[in-house]
Amino acid sequence: MTTQNLSNFVVDDTELGTITSLVAHPASGQYLPLGSIVARGSYPALSTLYPVPKFLLGSGITSWSQITLPVGSGFWGSAIAWNGTVFCAVAANGTTTNIAVTSTNGVTWVQRTMPASVMWTGMTWNGTVFCAVSGGTSSTTIAATSTDGITWIPRTLPISTGWWPIAWNGTVFSAAAYNSSSAATSTDGITWTPRTMPVSGNWCGMAYNGTVFCAISGWGTASTIAATSTDGITWVQRTMPVSTTWAGIAWNGTVFCAISGVNAASTIAATSTDGITWIPRTLPATAWGSICYTGAVFYAITGWAASSAIAASSTDGITWIQATLPAATTWGGIGSNGTVTVALGYNSTVAAYASSATNNMQLGTASAGQYMKVQ
Repeated sequence: MTTQNLSNFVVDDTELGTITSLVAHPASGQYLPLGSIVARGSYPALSTLYPVPKFLLGSGITSWSQITLPVGSGFWGSAIAWNGTVFCAVAANGTTTNIAVTSTNGVTWVQRTMPASVMWTGMTWNGTVFCAVSGGTSSTTIAATSTDGITWIPRTLPISTGWWPIAWNGTVFSAAAYNSSSAATSTDGITWTPRTMPVSGNWCGMAYNGTVFCAISGWGTASTIAATSTDGITWVQRTMPVSTTWAGIAWNGTVFCAISGVNAASTIAATSTDGITWIPRTLPATAWGSICYTGAVFYAITGWAASSAIAASSTDGITWIQATLPAATTWGGIGSNGTVTVALGYNSTVAAYASSATNNMQLGTASAGQYMKVQ
């Protein structure tokens, strides 16, 4: 039996059997529908019988609602952040743009203006300011900071290169560049010091786990390159388990999870507890572009290079459940504040939001006459 704690659920993915106490839906009078998502509050008898039920948690998101952004632009997963009050996303657009958007609730978005028209490729929050970097496949020295996502102040990076991922470790911002060995650190997003990655790579994703930064290389080029650093200054090269187009990385409190795909037919993911030793995993579809941690599950989306409605979730980065977004479009980025998760279109005004499923559960699929065992 495999179990793990997750919010107020005990996830039990092997205990299938016949319920001895038959529990019917109060409205329909039918048994619990296999494979469906149901609210705990809809089954008072179940909640009474089993205060801590053993159910297979599904996507961690009950359903998505489609919304419309005020402008269509190239929003990427590495460029969405939450500051405790607002979501902010900055755009890359494939070329150059000065577009950003903010939202207090993930539903209603307002267009904002960045201080320069460039490819805004990465952004994060440090507790005081958003810090965004630019470059991607072009070279710039342009960065920007903002306390609210509305008013932005231009800053200068130490080297003209294709800046892309950025992360915060509680002391410094660390940024790395695409198709380069350039990196940089800053305590405030204003004054930057040049650093060096251990090897030139297409650095496209970075996350911090409380001990180390971990950066991955890939995007449009297959790679096995990764790197870790405790301080953003000294980096050590690491090796991913498969050569593929790595696209994004996130941390869930236990493991890093990296996904691959972008515009390639890859089902490869990988997990690591330390950023050093990686284990290959398998995603349920291909062409993944962005990943985040919702506070309950990793959530990944496809569609950056081609229209898609495919998403997937995993509590551990190992077992993935395919999910469906509300529309097929070129999805670009995904982010979460732990309560609301948002997905933004790439060069599209299509977006979506969903609440985390802290009060919902999904039944696992079983053969006819079988139900999830809840004793």
